[in-house]
Amino acid sequence: MSTSHSLLAFSIKDYINYLPLAVAILCGVILFIALCIGFAKGARKVRYGGVAWLIAGVGYIFADKFLRAKNPLNKLLSGRFSAKVVEFASSFSIALACILIVLILGGIFSLFLRPKKKKEKKRKENLDTIGVSYDENFQYQVFDKKAKKKEKKEGKPSFFGRLLGGLACVINSAMILATIVVSVLFVIYSTKLKNGVLAPVLSVSYVKFILKYALLYAVDLGIIGIIIGFASLGKKVGFSNILRPIIIKVGGAVLIVACFYIPFSRFLTKVTLMNSLVTRCVGAMSKVGASVKVATIAGKIVAGLLVAVVVVLALLLLNFAMKKLSKGIKRVGVVRVLDNSLSCLVFLIIGIVVVALVLAVTYALAHYGLFHAGGLLTGETTLSSGIYDVFDIYLKGYLDRFSGALGRLMGKIPL
Repeated sequence: MSTSHSLLAFSIKDYINYLPLAVAILCGVILFIALCIGFAKGARKVRYGGVAWLIAGVGYIFADKFLRAKNPLNKLLSGRFSAKVVEFASSFSIALACILIVLILGGIFSLFLRPKKKKEKKRKENLDTIGVSYDENFQYQVFDKKAKKKEKKEGKPSFFGRLLGGLACVINSAMILATIVVSVLFVIYSTKLKNGVLAPVLSVSYVKFILKYALLYAVDLGIIGIIIGFASLGKKVGFSNILRPIIIKVGGAVLIVACFYIPFSRFLTKVTLMNSLVTRCVGAMSKVGASVKVATIAGKIVAGLLVAVVVVLALLLLNFAMKKLSKGIKRVGVVRVLDNSLSCLVFLIIGIVVVALVLAVTYALAHYGLFHAGGLLTGETTLSSGIYDVFDIYLKGYLDRFSGALGRLMGKIPL
């Protein structure tokens, strides 16, 4: 009875005080599990996404400090744009260079050091008169079993390989955990929660330490992480596999809509084949006994349906051909590398667009007083702090106009 009473005596603030310690213990347990998993798998069988992210991020922070002023892009853009935009462009180009270097090194690592699937040659077996099995080299089957055991033994990772695998898994997990923890701290720091019930969290010494360096570098690492994540995804997918769904699904949907739109549009006379088909279908409907209006509408629908069927059949055939082409590309090493590189570049651009949109939304929320983004976008490097300056120049005016237009609209509404 006394135990339950003592538990109830604790307020929510008392439990909040223990929250940072609980999170730290949980992170420690997760990292230990990651170490065990990586140690069991070995260096060749673990992923290196977090390692690549960390190398690119740390490399950028040092490169930006020493190379930004020497970047030839400064002279190229100087005078055409404001000094703040030029500084940001210089910093961003260094970040992209670091990402590309890490991606290239990662590709070389995967090409030469990753385990490859070995195609086992089928051995012809010969049976003698008493039914004993021999292979083509007249070796007993028992020797094949020994060879397989030797192969398995040789395939086991070394102790050093296990240590590298454990370290890679720990870094991967640490980057994920850091992202989650820092994101939560940013939400607390950037909203009214920092003065509310979660205020004790920010007063803990090691939380202050984490938040101090997170405000300096976390946004930079986040930007680089998103871009490198998209680029890595593109490298795995391949350009041929990206192109196929775009052509088949998006292109197919557009063509099918056009099949039913053109017969009813003013462009019908310009599309000779469709115009001829519509004329014949309308004539066929008239022969059945339909009125002129019904025959015209029904004939156009039937013509669109017939063309749509042909388009679907053509798309199915094209899809089959592109699948075969994609499989063929995977078998040719040089072509596969080019295909993956092109896909990597496309996804890298998509990653840049996603980052720009996320930061633009964050800036807009701060502009309207809904989120304190100013503290997040004033880091040590120009990549994070420069974005804020660029948005001040190019985005703030549009947000002010929107606010004014919205205010005028609300003023006209009678309340």
